[in-house]
Amino acid sequence: MAIYAGLKEIPWKKIFHIDDVNIEIGKEFGDQMWDAIQQQETLDTNERNIHLVDTLVDIICLQTGGNKGKGNQLKREDFKVHVIVKDQVNAFAMPGGHLVVHTGLIEACESPEQLAGVLAHEMIHITEEHVTKKLIKEVGLGVLASIVGGNGEIVREVLRHLSSTAYDRSLEKEADLKGAELLHNVSINPEGMAEFMDYMANLPESKAMENLDWLSTHPDSKDRAKDIREAAKNFGPNKKYAKLNVGF
Repeated sequence: MAIYAGLKEIPWKKIFHIDDVNIEIGKEFGDQMWDAIQQQETLDTNERNIHLVDTLVDIICLQTGGNKGKGNQLKREDFKVHVIVKDQVNAFAMPGGHLVVHTGLIEACESPEQLAGVLAHEMIHITEEHVTKKLIKEVGLGVLASIVGGNGEIVREVLRHLSSTAYDRSLEKEADLKGAELLHNVSINPEGMAEFMDYMANLPESKAMENLDWLSTHPDSKDRAKDIREAAKNFGPNKKYAKLNVGF
């Protein structure tokens, strides 16, 4: 797209004399991306699915210390959770705290601990601003600035671009390990995250082809499961993980 490419080439950082994207630009961008998704997808109305995802995010946030927002405490209002009807096994984070979960992911998980593992991974992408960092690197500040101006065509183009490229491997590893440690700290067994990686790694070829979106952004699942298990040995004092009772 010519307009997309042209905006990317403009030296916006020099023009605005800023080194980092303004957090408000990120929030506005995320909100507009979610608006674009809502126009294309079907929101899930299954109360069980919505309650399950919301409850797990609630537990993770509240067990870090509630809504005080100090240190490692997570504020629940910083996460906007959406469930959409889609068969692909996928979940993804966007700027502004938007966390989108496909119904295919919920159906694929064999335990609430597995689903909590995926959610914790995506929550770290949000808290560490990985999505914004990726966008600055991939599409440039100029595109973000133009989106805040309300250009819906560019919003859709950036959304397609974001969904078709992977995070840097270092950011994925950070989300894995920090997400697993987050689970440990709130007394949720991080083994669930590793188990889900194993599940994705062991998909038969026919099933894997149906989930290329997830696989393209989460490579080397088997190795990552191993890394999570190794890291978990050093998370601190052993804990007796409580079984999640969330109506799974």
